[in-house]
Amino acid sequence: MATNYDDVVAWAEEQVWFLDTARFECLDVKKMQEIILAIANDKNQELLEHLAHLLASLACWSALPEDRSTWIKSVIECERQAVLGSFNRYPSLKKRFLSEEQTCWISIWREAVILARQRHDISNNAVIFPEIMPWHLE
Repeated sequence: MATNYDDVVAWAEEQVWFLDTARFECLDVKKMQEIILAIANDKNQELLEHLAHLLASLACWSALPEDRSTWIKSVIECERQAVLGSFNRYPSLKKRFLSEEQTCWISIWREAVILARQRHDISNNAVIFPEIMPWHLE
């Protein structure tokens, strides 16, 4: 039984072989749990980042009409497609995020405002972004 966790590919192939050959006693169940949970957390984090970037771009588009560009428009479309792709590939994430408590969306919106300010180098309060996300979740 190889336990070289540095080579996750070899470890995973070995675990699959144990499953295929019904050698369940050789399975590294604890490590499997950790890896499966890490994958789920990565997908969740990936979606959070896409949502924050999408909302940041929408905030800039809305608050800074003079800075509207094809670049921001393309970022909005790319991030929108990434979010929709995540929702299509992982329906449980869509269900979770659309029914998420308000605190989750408050955090996502705050991150989006930070990104928008960084992206446009806004260090003062000349540009005011709303305290609460101004769009519906649909």
